[in-house]
This record gives sequence, structure tokens and C-alpha cells, in this order.
Amino acid sequence: MTYTIIFLHGALLGGWIWQGVIEDFKKGGHEVIAPNLAGRDGKDLDRITLHTHVSLIQDLVEHAKNPVVVVAHSMSGVVAAQLSEEISSKIKKVIYVSAYLPQNGQSLEDVYEKYFGSLTYDTQSMSIKLGKQLSVDDLIAASFDDCFPQDQSLVRNNAVSEPIKPSLDKLKLSKEKFGTVKKAYIRPGKDKVIPPELQDQMIGSHGIEEVHEINTGHAPFCAKKDEFVRLIKKSMENL
Repeated sequence: MTYTIIFLHGALLGGWIWQGVIEDFKKGGHEVIAPNLAGRDGKDLDRITLHTHVSLIQDLVEHAKNPVVVVAHSMSGVVAAQLSEEISSKIKKVIYVSAYLPQNGQSLEDVYEKYFGSLTYDTQSMSIKLGKQLSVDDLIAASFDDCFPQDQSLVRNNAVSEPIKPSLDKLKLSKEKFGTVKKAYIRPGKDKVIPPELQDQMIGSHGIEEVHEINTGHAPFCAKKDEFVRLIKKSMENL
């Protein structure tokens, strides 16, 4: 069985972050899409909302050649969750990778604040400004410290500021739609961005039973590419 696999990147990154793993899936005959979420060009960041991201990915799902599997990392967990609510019948499964997964009525910010305190962002541009709120060195130290130098260089050369409104918007989820989409969670045991305890809280709150452990930091697709690919393929067998 071949699928259309849509890889969603996390904050401050772009579709390029998946370049080390997507060929493994293309070789298997799958259609692979790793889009850039809105705002990668740095324009109109204050106008970008969660709906902006969801609409972009919904269009990709509508035009997919095969049944769709979504792989969502970090911040894009909220995108995948709301997408599941909007077009639940068109998504076979969402595989969350160390991803934020708030409950109905919560935002990413709500989850973040309970664990870390207030999100810091630039109120004029409504963004987390790279170099102001967060340096690229801090981004690499937090998320990519166990990754290969070439992956760290990729982040250093391509990371961008992140629109904040998608992280402030509340999810609107229902058991009848979001609740019917199959879910799996890849849980990095050394994650410093979304610690395992927080991952466990979100996994438990949504009753996700399919959980795959991997002994890496926040970016297992860079730190242990082969094992990450194997886990995704294993999860796709359970459809």
C-alpha cells in the first residue's frame, strides 16, 4: 500500500528540515510532501493564524494521490490536530513527533505556560524573532544538540522568525471528528524542548495508545535517521 505522507515542520524551521529522511519513503513508492508553513518568507507574520496553516495543508490533502498520513513535529502538532478536525475522513493517521497536542479549547501557549511560563515574542511583528527572542545558537542547543554537524549547519543557515498567532489560537476539537483519526506518538526520551513528562501528559490526555520511544533529543529525524524512518514505517503498517 502506498500513501501520501505530509511532513510538517516545527517552529522557526521549514520543509527543508525533512530532507534527510524523505528519500527513504519515496523509494517505497510513497508520495512525499514536505511543505513550508506560512511565514517562511518573513512577510506579514502578524496576519498568519492557525487557520492559515490548516488551510494550506488541507489543500495538499485534497489534491493527494493516495490515502494521507501526516507526520507532525513540535509546533505543527496543533496544525495536524486542527486539520484532523476539519477533514477527519481524509486523513488515515497522524504521527506526532515530540509535538504539542493541546486539548479542545486550549492553545499551544496554554500548554507551554503551564510548564514553562509565558511565551516570549515580539508584539509588533507578532512573531518569535530569530536573533531577538531566540538566537540560532540557542535553537540548535535546545533542539539539535545531538544531531550531525551538517544538520546543525542546515538549521543555522535556514532558520527563520516564527509567526506567533498559530500558537495563541485555541483548538476546536471533537470526539466525532478529531477523535476518529488514528494517532501515534514518537516520544524522544532526551527531549529538552518538550520534556518526556510533558509529552506523557499530552499522550495521556488524548488516550494515545501507540507510542514509540526513541532515545534522542527534540529532532529524532536528524539524530537517529534510520531508527526514525523505521518507526514511521512501523506505524504506517498499523493502518
